[in-house]
Amino acid sequence: MSFVESYLLVVFGILFYVTSLFSIIRSGGITGKVDGYVALLNAGFALMWITSQMSDELAPIVIAVIGLIYAVGFFFVYKITNVYTSFLVYGGVAVGLITTAMMLELNGRAESVMLLLMGWGVTTFTYYLSKDENITKIVTLFNIIPLFYVLKSVVAINWYISTKTGAGEVWKDFLVVIMAMVIYFIMSNYFVDKVKVLSNVSQGAGIVMLVILTWEIIHLMLGGVFATSISLLIIVTGLTLFAYYKFNDEKVIQVVAMFNVVPLLYVFNSVSMIDRATNNSVMNSEIWKDWIVVILAMIIYFSLYKYFVNKIKMLGYASFSAGTVLLIIFVWQFLHSIIPSSGFASFISILVYTLVGLFVLFQGTQEKNETKIKITRIWLGLVAARVIFYDAWNVGGSAGENTLYGVLICIIVGILLLSSAFIIKKVATE
Repeated sequence: MSFVESYLLVVFGILFYVTSLFSIIRSGGITGKVDGYVALLNAGFALMWITSQMSDELAPIVIAVIGLIYAVGFFFVYKITNVYTSFLVYGGVAVGLITTAMMLELNGRAESVMLLLMGWGVTTFTYYLSKDENITKIVTLFNIIPLFYVLKSVVAINWYISTKTGAGEVWKDFLVVIMAMVIYFIMSNYFVDKVKVLSNVSQGAGIVMLVILTWEIIHLMLGGVFATSISLLIIVTGLTLFAYYKFNDEKVIQVVAMFNVVPLLYVFNSVSMIDRATNNSVMNSEIWKDWIVVILAMIIYFSLYKYFVNKIKMLGYASFSAGTVLLIIFVWQFLHSIIPSSGFASFISILVYTLVGLFVLFQGTQEKNETKIKITRIWLGLVAARVIFYDAWNVGGSAGENTLYGVLICIIVGILLLSSAFIIKKVATE
């Protein structure tokens, strides 16, 4: 392009800009679709000319200056006419030009941070000026662009965790995800009483970032199936509590709580690994991880029971059931792992099950808690059935041990059940 052609193009751009200003002021600040299309075409042609004719160092500066001129000019139009539609149309073009300039100048994580800040700033500034919910929702769509850049950082973190390459850069990707989470939570808090939909969407995006961060940090620190089990337990529990505070709707909370099935599968996988190591007497240096998974799951499910038992009974009792099943398995596996004799370990396990059941039954009778009494009776019935039909005949170990522990189990459990029946009956009648 010759000097004359370049000069004419610059003159045309200036004339278009000035005439647009006066035309909008004359019309009282009202702009139509045609004005928007013309503004976009003018900005597009300007970008094409600048990027093709100017050096890489100069192009971003010129584009940014043009963007600022657009923004400042139409801000004054808004102040004169007090109509914000023209400012939003040309302000959008200005934001696009400034963003383009920054993207030409920046790269990598700096580009992601800049887009996040731009999205936050443009959305907040638009609402501050217009106080219009619909316009703000439209402008918010700009935040989709930085989301793609954040996801690129998530992919980079996953790549590092799986390959352990790029350790010197991964902290930058974590910083991008943390910044995105903070920005979305700030936007959610700012718009909570202004634009409800935008507040909810921002909160949802912030929660997603928090979940991703939790997942990535735990996998970075622990690694493998162990990290997956811990992550799922923490994340699903957190989402259940969030659903309760956010919606306070029993059906919604129950749907969210159903996701606890996923971490439970991993917990039972740990149970299976412990069982295999115990039965085969195989030394496994990693088995402590499976013990931690089972213990953490028990703590979480009993905590959920304690929290929800008087709020959402169904969820409370489901959590109690899951925690109880894991506790039963834990006692059995723990005793079999520390006691050399399988028969004696089974004997102690049955004794513990009976004593705990009797204690809860006695407690339920004193409290006159029918639910607790019924559950405990079922539990003691199952223990008694196991003793009669299985443990009395097959408690493991040698033939002598089999007979000895079988007789002991029958006698002791029988005495405990009979004596407790008299005590409970006496307490119930008082």
